[in-house]
Amino acid sequence: MKEIHLNNNDFSVSYKSEKILLLPKEFKLLEYLFDNVNQALSREAILNKVWPLSDPTDRTIDDHVYRLRKKLSLWDDVSIESVRGIGYRLIIQKEENSVNVLQYDKEFIETMNRLFQKYVQYGQGTGLKTVMLNHEYLNIPFENRKEIYLHYVQGEFEWFITDSNHSISEKMFYILHIYSLIQFDMDKTQLIFNHVVKSKRLPLELQLELEKFGIIGIELNSGNFENALIKINHAKSMIDEKLIDPSLLVYVMNQELKLNLYTKDSIQFRKNSQHAEMLYEKYPFLREKGTLYILKGLGELYLKNLKEGIFFIDKGLETLSNSKYIPNEIAGIKDILVIGNFLDIKVPEKYKKKWLLFSTKYNFSSLTVSLEKIINQFL
Repeated sequence: MKEIHLNNNDFSVSYKSEKILLLPKEFKLLEYLFDNVNQALSREAILNKVWPLSDPTDRTIDDHVYRLRKKLSLWDDVSIESVRGIGYRLIIQKEENSVNVLQYDKEFIETMNRLFQKYVQYGQGTGLKTVMLNHEYLNIPFENRKEIYLHYVQGEFEWFITDSNHSISEKMFYILHIYSLIQFDMDKTQLIFNHVVKSKRLPLELQLELEKFGIIGIELNSGNFENALIKINHAKSMIDEKLIDPSLLVYVMNQELKLNLYTKDSIQFRKNSQHAEMLYEKYPFLREKGTLYILKGLGELYLKNLKEGIFFIDKGLETLSNSKYIPNEIAGIKDILVIGNFLDIKVPEKYKKKWLLFSTKYNFSSLTVSLEKIINQFL
């Protein structure tokens, strides 16, 4: 797999010293399949990704797959497989490599783990993918939890539906977050989160994260401000007592800023904004910093400062885009719409259009239905 190269300059694919030229849509289709190699992709997902602005039929996909198969037949270990009732997947047979002794080197593995964790902390999506590729190149197994997280970061939401190699409990933490991102039924989302928390069926580390932190944003969006404040204060006390990583304070501060906006406490919002900005000098995490800018922008819009508000929101969205964390980009837009609506802010149309672009690209309506089925099966 590591020897395959796709070149979008001339729509070619190179492998084993041989090169094949493709038509633009053939290349786009292969690129999408390659990005999700060995994973089944639904026809609907393929249509939305490869033909987003047109209205093709299933036959269109079949014709392109047929042509791609003929061209890829040059290589015995590369093929496109039909998945009954779903769609297609690209299969690349892995070479039988010898075991890399580095995987038994404790110091090396600890270094790789620290690097991965740093990329998570600083919101470096591209860096995370590089770590995974390094594992592949070195033929060192990649932990399930990291693989699942990377699919989430890259916005490969369809994977959480079609994947059959990981248990639902392993994926449920991220399935919940995807579900909370893509629709606006706050009460239903709150109910689902509460049921999953009470079930205590998630991996322990993720169970604790959901109980202590993940639920705060859900409480806020559902209007349960007192519960949110209790959890915010509890998190801050745990940080003060050095029971958890102090860098988590930047996340907690953003949640407190959201609470200030929801409760229309402009004075406390200004005070907490200044505190948060000082924190980011010590913890310059892209995801949290982008969120802070968006919240500052919403605060300015609430005060009728249109120019300043748009400036900060745009700066926040740009920061989130640079992080290459797709869910956080979506979360940023959703915060603008949800908090803006609650505060009766006239949200500029360009942000509504960004939401529609995400909704179309990832097919939020169909994705919501599919995720609800998985969640209901889990519960």
